[in-house]
Amino acid sequence: MKINCLYFNTLDSTNSWSKKNYKNFDPTCITLVFADHQTMGRGQYQRRWLSPAGQNIYATFTFFVDSRQTFVANIPQVLALAALKTLKELHLQPCLKWPNDILINKKKIAGILCETITDNYQSVIVTGIGMNVNMPLEITSQIGQPATSLFIETEQTFKTSQILGLLKNNFMPLLHLFLEKGFQPLLEDFKQGILHQPGDVIRINKHEGTFEEIDEQGALVLRLPNGRIQKFYAGELLLP
Repeated sequence: MKINCLYFNTLDSTNSWSKKNYKNFDPTCITLVFADHQTMGRGQYQRRWLSPAGQNIYATFTFFVDSRQTFVANIPQVLALAALKTLKELHLQPCLKWPNDILINKKKIAGILCETITDNYQSVIVTGIGMNVNMPLEITSQIGQPATSLFIETEQTFKTSQILGLLKNNFMPLLHLFLEKGFQPLLEDFKQGILHQPGDVIRINKHEGTFEEIDEQGALVLRLPNGRIQKFYAGELLLP
C-alpha cells in the first residue's frame, strides 16, 4: 500500500486534522500527517498531550479498511510494535504497557491514540502517535506521570524526521502483514514486549486481579479475586 505524507509546521492535533479531512485522502493509500508542533495535542481519555515545537514526533496514519474483516482494536498494537522495534534499533530497551503505551524504565516515551470513523462496512482508521524525542527533563517533569525521551535516555539529540522515517519503515510491513493475515503472526512479539508477567497483580480500570496472558486477539486476560476470568480489549492499566 502506497503512503502519502503531509507535513505541517503547526496543527491543533494531527488526529483532529486527519479526522476533519479524511474525505480528501486517497482511500487506496495510507496518509501520514505529521507536524512540528501541536497546539491542542491529545492522548487517550482526552488528556492533553504536551507538544512543544520541534522536539518530538506528532504523527497520524490514516487508512481505510473493511470493518467486517479487520479487528480494529489490534491496529494501535501494531503501531506500538513498530515503535518498540524503532527504539530497539536505537539500542534502547523499551517495553509495552498494554494495550499500546511504550515505556523505558517504567517511564512513558510514546503513546498511541486510535480513532475510528465507520461508514457502512468501511472503517476509516485514524491512528496517531506521539513520541518524545528531544524533550528535556525540565519539560517531561511537567507531564504529570513518569515520562522520558530519547534525549534523556541517551544524552543525544536526534532529527525527528529520521526517527519518524524509521517508525514509518517499521510500521508499513507490520501493518501489511496484519491486514493480510491478522494479529496471529505478530502475537508472540507483542507478548514478549509486554511489561507484566503472568502472575503479576495488576489493576485495569476499576478491576484488580492477576495477569494471566495476552490472548490471540491481543486482549488482556485477568483473573479476578473470585477466580473468574475476564478479558479486556481496551482500558487503562495502572502501574504499581
